[in-house]
Amino acid sequence: MVSRYQVNGRRSELMACNVCDNNLHLLWLNGKIRHVKPKNEKCPSCTADPRFKTFRIIFDQKVIPGVVLPSGELKALVISGTQWEQDIIRKRYGTLVSAALYGRYGDNTVKTDLRDLKEFQDEEFDFVEACGVIDFIVEVDKVFGAVKRALKPGGQFLFHILDHRLTDSSKPPAVTGTKVEPYFPKGIELPSVQFGRQYLYNALGKAGFRAAQFEVRDIFSGETCTWYLGRK
Repeated sequence: MVSRYQVNGRRSELMACNVCDNNLHLLWLNGKIRHVKPKNEKCPSCTADPRFKTFRIIFDQKVIPGVVLPSGELKALVISGTQWEQDIIRKRYGTLVSAALYGRYGDNTVKTDLRDLKEFQDEEFDFVEACGVIDFIVEVDKVFGAVKRALKPGGQFLFHILDHRLTDSSKPPAVTGTKVEPYFPKGIELPSVQFGRQYLYNALGKAGFRAAQFEVRDIFSGETCTWYLGRK
């Protein structure tokens, strides 16, 4: 969110965090921010990373315009979603289900595998979101198939993969390492995966989605985040 105002007779940019709406420019002038360009710069107020700040943009500008039903009739599934994501999604979707393979993301987190979502019924959700989750899954075709099954006709699937995992190619997923977190069960490791941007776009289309790819720039850090949106 950018607007313009006058400081000592000169035009300047007024930058607001897309998550907490706090005025980043004024925080900078007040000495709370030393620089504004390095990548992965967090909001000094809510500490949101660029991916979460760009999520607000893509959600408001690309997801919400495709929603026609009243909030009370809409149901969303959020995979490993932070409180930031959940709060933003709840503003439009009356019912939200938080789910994850490992870890807790709020009360009543449902344990599920994004590759099958077997805990959920066919055509149960209007929206599914997964930020930083597919980064650790090789079988994206299974993911897209499971999400499509769980979505109602016209439902939307939004996901983000960190840019250092994306290449400008159509190459299939390749394992480049492993990921271990303290909240994983003992002995569990997840693959760290690299993807071709075009591969993901094509795979989303082959799964039966109307696919779109967006690059959204976080005005504070300068980082560009890639988001994929599929409509059933």
